[in-house]
Amino acid sequence: MLYQVLRETVKSKGVMIPYQEDVTKYVKPNKDYYVSLYQYTDEHKKLFDERGSVAGIRDTTTDRLYFDFDSKDDLEAARKDAVSLAEDLIENHSIPQEAIQAYYTGRKGFALEIKLNTRITPDQLRSTIHKLSPKYSTLDTQVVDPNRIVRVPNTPHPDSKLYKVALELWELDELAMANILQIAENPRNVPTKVISVNPPKSLVADPKPPTVSRIHSIKMSNDLDYSRKPKFLTNCRLALQNVYFSDASRSTAFLCLAATYKNLGFDLEHVYRMLKGVAELQSKRSNIDRFPDEEIYKHSRVKREDYSSPLLKIHQKYGWEEGQVQENICNHGHPPLTLMGWSLLLKDRNSVFAELLSPLPKEC
Repeated sequence: MLYQVLRETVKSKGVMIPYQEDVTKYVKPNKDYYVSLYQYTDEHKKLFDERGSVAGIRDTTTDRLYFDFDSKDDLEAARKDAVSLAEDLIENHSIPQEAIQAYYTGRKGFALEIKLNTRITPDQLRSTIHKLSPKYSTLDTQVVDPNRIVRVPNTPHPDSKLYKVALELWELDELAMANILQIAENPRNVPTKVISVNPPKSLVADPKPPTVSRIHSIKMSNDLDYSRKPKFLTNCRLALQNVYFSDASRSTAFLCLAATYKNLGFDLEHVYRMLKGVAELQSKRSNIDRFPDEEIYKHSRVKREDYSSPLLKIHQKYGWEEGQVQENICNHGHPPLTLMGWSLLLKDRNSVFAELLSPLPKEC
């Protein structure tokens, strides 16, 4: 069986429900809801039930192509990119117009969704997005996160109070922006597209064959170059600085980084500016509003002696010395183990860190 994660607000850990189940039966009126773009297996659900988190789960799949266009400063640019891609999909990639569902997403953008008759991996969607991104400046490249969530249709954005509403392609193309925003003032019960199509080979690459490794050689490569990291940062803190944490763990991650920067001698203004940069990156990556300035400032003022790090939680729970934990998790030797590898070796001692780091750095 396949499952999906439903969240009320981005900060909640959510619940995992069967994929075929209608999420609207769980949705409360006028509340902010999100659903996972990718789906989870029985094994994933077991992990979720044990940990209360999807952190570290990478091998999800989806039966949708999802293209998200965002622009805080120019909503019209996002609309034009969405219209242009819809035309490209129809004219050059043999996708029928009837298979493309358009949405206004509630605040700063639009989305196109196409139902597939087979399942694809985040890597396959990543390849598709990267093929298209040079043409469309507002196309969000972060939907390839294996645990990505998207707003549930007919639920409102918490700030704009506008709803994510379905649009016909002609409405997306021809309506004035003011008319679209007026439509989004209320939920819109219009028939959505139910036709499914084969993934166009011109856009979607064949899946890579799975690889099996022994535990001592578990390693995953990614865009974090640990060889060039600042000498004062451990691998795990570099990962946090690059937004490898779940939305629900944002506050904890920011406190960890603030305490780290304070211990390194940075003053309040520098800590605030660095955390603000992390917040900007997280907002772009997760398609959520940036952490408010006042919250960033509040976290920046943490006293270094009050908050040593998230590793302190493991120390308190298991009685380890913090230095031992850092040696095991942050400064391990080569070949590096992923957190999954350490979890297998050390049982559940990394569960706290597993919840914090999401999506999992591929070589932390």
